[in-house]
Amino acid sequence: MLGFRGVYVFDVDQTGGEQLLDSRQPVDVAEKLEKLLAFAESQQFKIEYSNRIALVKAISYRGVIRLLPGMEPDEAFPVLLREVASQMLYAMQRRTFVTRLIHQQEAKAAAFVVCESLGVESKAAFADCQLYYGDARLLTESLEVVHRTAAQILGAISPEDGAPFKSAQGVQ
Repeated sequence: MLGFRGVYVFDVDQTGGEQLLDSRQPVDVAEKLEKLLAFAESQQFKIEYSNRIALVKAISYRGVIRLLPGMEPDEAFPVLLREVASQMLYAMQRRTFVTRLIHQQEAKAAAFVVCESLGVESKAAFADCQLYYGDARLLTESLEVVHRTAAQILGAISPEDGAPFKSAQGVQ
């Protein structure tokens, strides 16, 4: 059954009480980048640096991740995160065959979830992320693998942030 129903919506000016504080602490991106590099190496991913990939900033293939040297941590973190997620997704068993485009979108989505959970500004890096291509079953599976991948990365690089994410969603 499809349709719409009315719901109540309130403007913030129509509410009372004290202003809520933002519970997120400023994140040290350089520290998280170091932890992400250590996690990638623990997953047997080899990290290399190359000037030959200047246009894309990072590529990965069969466990080797190549990064553009000299990037600032704010720029390098989401790029490396996307490639680590991509390599993890390649190793994951799937029920459905996925195209390269869908795989890339799932990697971007997992990286976006991690960045948002940590409070890292990443809107520009993941602006073109799209998971739905007309197949609800595939979307459900994509969301499951994105969640699993993001939870595993968060648990490794930021256990204090990853633990509530895992327990709230029931991921082991």
